[in-house]
Amino acid sequence: MEIDRLTLEIKAFIEKVVEVTPPLSLQELEEVQAGMDTVIAQGRFWLQESNPQRYIYEMSVFHTWLQDRYGDRR
Repeated sequence: MEIDRLTLEIKAFIEKVVEVTPPLSLQELEEVQAGMDTVIAQGRFWLQESNPQRYIYEMSVFHTWLQDRYGDRR
């Protein structure tokens, strides 16, 4: 399922970014956490609305943002 695949990719990416040196600042960690909170809320809403494709889109946008923002730190 696409949602499961994206969840694993996001989790793996965040784990790699958190382990890098220099570590993320508190502000950066809070920024990532806020993005994750938003994606989770979006997931609850879109799955309740029986629209998993929109949730997949929201997850993809978050994943792309993570890669653009923190990809060079890996």
